Amino acid sequence: MSKSSIAKRLRIYEKLLSLLVPGEGPVEWPIIERRFLLAHPDEYQELLGEFGHTTYGPRRYSVSSYLARRMGTLAGQGKVEFQYGEATGRWSYLGRISYWSLPGTPTSAPASTWEQYAKDNNLPPHWRDVIDGEAA
Repeated sequence: MSKSSIAKRLRIYEKLLSLLVPGEGPVEWPIIERRFLLAHPDEYQELLGEFGHTTYGPRRYSVSSYLARRMGTLAGQGKVEFQYGEATGRWSYLGRISYWSLPGTPTSAPASTWEQYAKDNNLPPHWRDVIDGEAA
C-alpha cells in the first residue's frame, strides 16, 4: 500500500493536527510522536509494523520519518509551523531536530523539549521502552 493511501485511510493529517495545542510553543518531534502513540495506539502499531522504528535497529525509513513527513506536508499547506531546534534527551546525538506548532504561535512561547517532557512524565530514557511500555 502506498504511503499516501495509508495516510488517507488512517486520517493521519487530521490526527497529527489534533496533537498540537493552540497557544503552545514549539514542540520537539518526539513529543508529537508520543502524543500520536497515546491518542492513536492502533494506528501507531500499524505504522510501526509497516515502517519499523530506528530504536529497533538501523533503517533508512521509519514510523518517525513517515509521520514527520506528513507534518512537513501540513507545514507546506500552512496548517502547522516548523523550525529546527536543539535535539534533547535521547535524540541529543542528532544536534538538531524538528519542532512544530500551530500557525500564529507567539514567538515568546517557550519550546517543549523531549528531555523535560520525559522527566515530567517519568519516562524511561530509551524510546523502545516508551513504545513497548505503551503497547503492553
